[in-house]
Amino acid sequence: MRLCIGDHDRSRPALLVRMSKFGKSRIVALSRDARRELAAYLQRRLCFRHTASSPLLAHGQQAHKAYSGNGFGRGFRNLCRAAGVLTASGVPPRVHDMRHHSESRIIPS
Repeated sequence: MRLCIGDHDRSRPALLVRMSKFGKSRIVALSRDARRELAAYLQRRLCFRHTASSPLLAHGQQAHKAYSGNGFGRGFRNLCRAAGVLTASGVPPRVHDMRHHSESRIIPS
């Protein structure tokens, strides 16, 4: 949620995540597909006035306004609902649900 435009270095296939959990920063590698989607998003996004400290994930067409955690989650659930992606109980998943779901598929039991 706190990623800034300056955290993406186009010369590297990664994002810099600053001061995340436990106050640590790290570089997160991006897949080819993720890099392609991020480049397309940035091409649309960067037509607005911005600086290196502008939020990477901006709210609507307001390049200076970052999503709040609740706002991003609400938007994610609305997209899932519109796409018909629902949990077994018939409700859209939360962003955090997706994180745990992917980990359960990556880590062998």
